[in-house]
Amino acid sequence: MHAMRQKRRRKWRLRLRFLAPPVCAVALALTASATAHAQSYTDLRSPDTRDAARAAETALPAPEPIVPTVVETGGDDSQTLPIILSSVALVIAVAGIAVALSALHRPPRPRWTAR
Repeated sequence: MHAMRQKRRRKWRLRLRFLAPPVCAVALALTASATAHAQSYTDLRSPDTRDAARAAETALPAPEPIVPTVVETGGDDSQTLPIILSSVALVIAVAGIAVALSALHRPPRPRWTAR
């Protein structure tokens, strides 16, 4: 019985060793993507499509000049929201690892048997 428990614990430890790096990588990727997305916008269209769109814009006759409306905002590109979101993602990842480790080190529950 004791040997079976040790074998199960070894299996769990091996599984956790394989799961920990991907979990950390996902947490880091989420934080990096949140900050990268907040910083800039990239045009993902092909070069031909971009050129065709520019040509279509220049080919149209300009009717009346459009005066843009400028709305002043209080923020100056603050990075507060991406930082908060990445912190929450990191806390969730660490909490998941803590739950997995606590499940690994707790004593096993007694099995119910029909005797």
